Amino acid sequence: MDTDKRPYLAENNDLSDSYDESDSNESEELNCKESKIKRTLNDHYMISQICIFLCILLFAFCIKAIGTSRTQSLIESYNYYNNDRTVLSRMKNKLYTLADKIPVTRKLKSAYKDAKHIFIADEKPKGGEDIEQQKENKMQKAPYGSSFAPIKLSLKMGNPLENARLTSYFGYRESPINGSYGFHTGIDLAMPTGSSVLSVYDGEVEKTGQSDSFGNYVLVRHSKTIQTFYAHLSAFSCEEGDKVKQGGEIAKVGSTGWSTGPHLHFEVRINEVRVDPLWYLPVSLYTVDV
Repeated sequence: MDTDKRPYLAENNDLSDSYDESDSNESEELNCKESKIKRTLNDHYMISQICIFLCILLFAFCIKAIGTSRTQSLIESYNYYNNDRTVLSRMKNKLYTLADKIPVTRKLKSAYKDAKHIFIADEKPKGGEDIEQQKENKMQKAPYGSSFAPIKLSLKMGNPLENARLTSYFGYRESPINGSYGFHTGIDLAMPTGSSVLSVYDGEVEKTGQSDSFGNYVLVRHSKTIQTFYAHLSAFSCEEGDKVKQGGEIAKVGSTGWSTGPHLHFEVRINEVRVDPLWYLPVSLYTVDV
């Protein structure tokens, strides 16, 4: 008789990325500070709105004072300099030259470069090949909706893709599509188009769909709190509402959506929070380029 292979959360799980214990007084102090910051931000927002309104009034007054013809002449002068890239380039170079002569500016420029290298690795990822870069980013705090915290599950997770190559970790990285710095909410497993994508646990297909970024995707619910997500698929092998077994095929590997080649984007979600799939899938299952 088949046993039900649906996982549940083990005890003492915490999705917080912070492991420091703080007493209630510290918590109240933080809440107080947070409320003060919110009030300050609201005040600044109101002031900025008033300043913008006054600037608009001043601009309208200036146009009326100098006359329509003079205003048109100024607009034409702006368009001339804006379209003349040579003039703009010379002005830009002169400003940079002047700025470099000021000691304070040189120090700020140097400090900016040092700070930038703390958060962004020197290596540029190619097609999601950003393993080395992501190793340096592991200690950063995850954004809202994701967590680096180790969450224990009651059952061993199945492999979603056999004999795959791990090309991108869970965590911060530069996007292989546009080079922007952001958070990768799953892992990428490279395999040829048409390879079988397998359900990692027993469950029910909650949703199949398509999006600009993920392409074709499947969301499987395994329990009230646990879901898995499979993206960039070339074809579906299931429909919404289907019951699936651990190791059963649910889709085919593809390169739909924002993708640089055929691979599976795989996520694990606990209470709608994305966690690192490699807590449950040992790296030894995959080929990793070092």
